Amino acid sequence: MAFTQTYQSVTNVYNVEGTLVLTAQSKPDDLAQQIAAVRAALAAEPALDAPTRAQAAAELDKAEAASKAEKPDGTTIKGHLESAGKMLTSAASVASGAATIAKTLFALGTWAAAVLL
Repeated sequence: MAFTQTYQSVTNVYNVEGTLVLTAQSKPDDLAQQIAAVRAALAAEPALDAPTRAQAAAELDKAEAASKAEKPDGTTIKGHLESAGKMLTSAASVASGAATIAKTLFALGTWAAAVLL
């Protein structure tokens, strides 16, 4: 997917599922909003079993709480997002939407570790 960045200098772009949602100038609140969007996608995935959904949601809760801390730690946030992503990757053979959600979580984690230093 091509991005049009007219009259803007873009150094780092973090592309999450084809939509530019986070940049180096994004704030932890922006990350929290994206985590909430992923949580909604997780809740809407019909083929995902309840225990996996609950475990992944718990990791998202931890990541969101960490993103709202006074000094968010990107490495900690990335760890929670990757943990949830790995759970969903394991379930991806049953729920194809879980693989897409997992890819999004890995991308969000990469952004958090790179930007929230």
